[in-house]
Amino acid sequence: MDRWKYYDIIHQRHSVMNPVNETKLGRLYDLLELKPNARVIDIGCGKGEMPIRLAEKYDIKGLGIDKSPFCVREAEKRKRQRVPQADLRFLEMDGSQYKPESGEPRTEACLHTCQQPGGLGPNRGASLVHCS
Repeated sequence: MDRWKYYDIIHQRHSVMNPVNETKLGRLYDLLELKPNARVIDIGCGKGEMPIRLAEKYDIKGLGIDKSPFCVREAEKRKRQRVPQADLRFLEMDGSQYKPESGEPRTEACLHTCQQPGGLGPNRGASLVHCS
C-alpha cells in the first residue's frame, strides 16, 4: 500500500496531525496576536488546520506545505468550506525543498514544542509571542 494512502486512512478522523489538544492550540493561536495580512508558512501542514484557523481568527495570508497528496487535497477542501475568500495556498512538496520568495518574513517557530512535557508553559508562551 502507498505510504500516503496508509497515513490518510489512519488519520482520517484527525483534524490536527500531531498529538496536541484543542485547548493548547487555542492558547497558541491567542498568543500569536497576528495582524491582518500577516504572512504565515506552515511546513508539514497536514490537513491545513493551523493556517485555516489563523485565517479564520486573524485574516492572514498563508502557505501550507506537505508531502502527502491526500493531506494537501483535504487542506484545499477545508479551505473552500471554511474560509473560501482567504488568501491561503497549499503545496504538495517536501518542505526542505521550499525556497522562500524574496522579502518573505524569516521568523520561524516549531509548534512541536507544544508536545514537550509541560506543554505551553508561561515561558514558552512568552517566547512564542516574542517570535511572532
